[in-house]
Amino acid sequence: MADSKQSAPLESATIPESMLDLLERPLVPHLVTLLPDGTPRTSPAWFSYDGEFLKFTATTSHIVYTTIATNPHVAVSIADPQYGMRYLEIRGVIEKIEPDPEATLLYAVGKKHNYEFAPQAVLPAPRVILWMRPTATTSFNGSK
Repeated sequence: MADSKQSAPLESATIPESMLDLLERPLVPHLVTLLPDGTPRTSPAWFSYDGEFLKFTATTSHIVYTTIATNPHVAVSIADPQYGMRYLEIRGVIEKIEPDPEATLLYAVGKKHNYEFAPQAVLPAPRVILWMRPTATTSFNGSK
């Protein structure tokens, strides 16, 4: 019998209910994109989750955007800082890239992280929202 503290790897797009808190809390996952030669590249990325898509904020000059333009397959790994090895990995594809000239997502996610932008801050532009559809997940509840 499996240990109830562990989650078996899931080969579906379903995010386990027991892991949804990792998407709701102000945590910063690492977004993995693929460089043109196929090697992975990772970077921390602010995001939001609407129950269907993970949405990331980026600029069109950032390497995250340029790698996705070449290959839209991505992965995200988010660890729970309170419980050792508890984590959620989501693999998916960027289905849509939406202009965000007012940096709406950036400001909304910044607020979630209690980050206040200076009123006179000039944000790099143009900004976009990257819409990631999950295609597979893996998770582990770790030891609490």
